Amino acid sequence: MLGDFWEMCRGFSLLELLTSLVIIGILLGIGFGYAITTQRSQQIQSAGQELQSFVETAKSIAHSHRSSMWIDIQSTNEAGEWSLDLIGQDDSRVLVLNGQRFPLVSLQVNYRDDRILLLGERGKISNGSLIMTINTNLSQGLKLITSYGAGRVRVCSIKGAAYGYSAC
Repeated sequence: MLGDFWEMCRGFSLLELLTSLVIIGILLGIGFGYAITTQRSQQIQSAGQELQSFVETAKSIAHSHRSSMWIDIQSTNEAGEWSLDLIGQDDSRVLVLNGQRFPLVSLQVNYRDDRILLLGERGKISNGSLIMTINTNLSQGLKLITSYGAGRVRVCSIKGAAYGYSAC
């Protein structure tokens, strides 16, 4: 009787261990995929907020100084390899936003001479857009649009509502 008890309590069979490992592997794979997607989404969302805030702040600085300034944009179309510099009348840097904080985000510039002109006296800003994508995937991303007529700055999603922004 005691021998039967010890035969039943030997441990897990090989099949039970393999089944457990497969289930744990599947759960880890799902969790890892979700973590990567969330990281990408957070980075582009944060980049969109930072860019909009930077341009709005630059516009306010130009208006408060009542002088024309510009935002000089350096972009290599490589993820994280871009920067925006607010340049004053005396060619000094007033404000800087560096893309190294967003290593997955690429920036495509659609402004004349890669500059955003800020007319401080009138509160106007040059027409154009900046497109933010994850690793140059142009099918998804955010677009910062500036409008001269309204002096407006807005961020929208390139393809449908995404990243907390409405579609363009």
